[in-house]
Amino acid sequence: MTGWSSARTATPLASSLQAAGSAMRNECLSYERGWILWPFGSRSNYPSSPSAPDFQSDPTVIEPRDRPELAEEATTPDQHSYGQILKSSALIGVSAFVNLAIGIVRTKAMAMWLGPAGFGLMGLYGSIADLAQSIAGMGINASGVRQIAEAVGTGDTERIARAAVVLRRTAILLGVLGALLLIAFSRLIATLTFGSDRYATAVKLLSATVFFSCLSSGQGALIQGTRRISDLVRMGVLGAIVGTIIGLPLVYFFREDGIVPSFICGAAISLIASWWYSRKIAVRSPSMTVAQIGHEAAGLLKLGFAFMASGLMMTGASYAIRVSVLRKVGFDAAGLYQSAWTLGGMYVGVILGAMGTDFYPRLTAVARDNGTCNRLVNEQTQVSIL
Repeated sequence: MTGWSSARTATPLASSLQAAGSAMRNECLSYERGWILWPFGSRSNYPSSPSAPDFQSDPTVIEPRDRPELAEEATTPDQHSYGQILKSSALIGVSAFVNLAIGIVRTKAMAMWLGPAGFGLMGLYGSIADLAQSIAGMGINASGVRQIAEAVGTGDTERIARAAVVLRRTAILLGVLGALLLIAFSRLIATLTFGSDRYATAVKLLSATVFFSCLSSGQGALIQGTRRISDLVRMGVLGAIVGTIIGLPLVYFFREDGIVPSFICGAAISLIASWWYSRKIAVRSPSMTVAQIGHEAAGLLKLGFAFMASGLMMTGASYAIRVSVLRKVGFDAAGLYQSAWTLGGMYVGVILGAMGTDFYPRLTAVARDNGTCNRLVNEQTQVSIL
């Protein structure tokens, strides 16, 4: 048996077959390893094996089209966003609950010091300011987030700079226009709301609140669009705390006359906080033509108009209900309605709102990638259900 085996091995044909078999096994092993390790690129990147001498010398590169179609490819662990969803939701949620607690304390204090009638007056002032801001802001607080997040998703620094500069300038322009329009129509708005022009001066002063709020919304959109969630949280908490500390003494000492100044101080503090954190975003001033500015502003306002229209339905309905209660029942009933709305309506949806703060810019950044977009929506839905 041994002699026959040696004789067989010694023949030229047997030697050729044995060499061919060895080469075939090495090649199969090379392709097998390359197939398993295709995410890392070329099979030549891997160290050779004593049993596979051809592995290192093979220059074949695994192209994306050569990748196997696996159902698990879109759900690999490192691509999941559950951790990011929970982290950002928890962060925003803590901020929302802190603001909620501060709002409860502020509301309770003002209700005790102002009484039902004064609290109803405060609700009407707030409704006028919200309605004016909703119209003047043109929804750029939402559309601006989309513009910034989309630019950040491209990685184009020039585009990011253009979007940021146009957003800031548009916010300033809209804030000025909104404030001027509120001043111009203050007498008409006061008569429509209270039945006389007695409160026209207070309505004029609310124009400062509208101006500060528009600027603060633009800065907040920039922070949210770049997904600086921690800065967004700090901005909200700082604005609420300082605004309450300054606003409550005004109401305590001046009662109803201190309502509008407390609104103005709160809006100014929010603007300062938003400027403080948005300045950390290093955005250089790009050279832009009039056509480029018009193109960026058109996209911002076009989408913002849709957000403004939907938001106007809520703020408009809230304003109409308060005016109706005031006209038919009086200031005391308006105050009771404001208290019920604060406790039952204003504080609803804190958790879902916290989730959406980070989800919106993340979804916008990958809006053109259908697979990633679907995955993010599914994961966000699953976390929301939990």
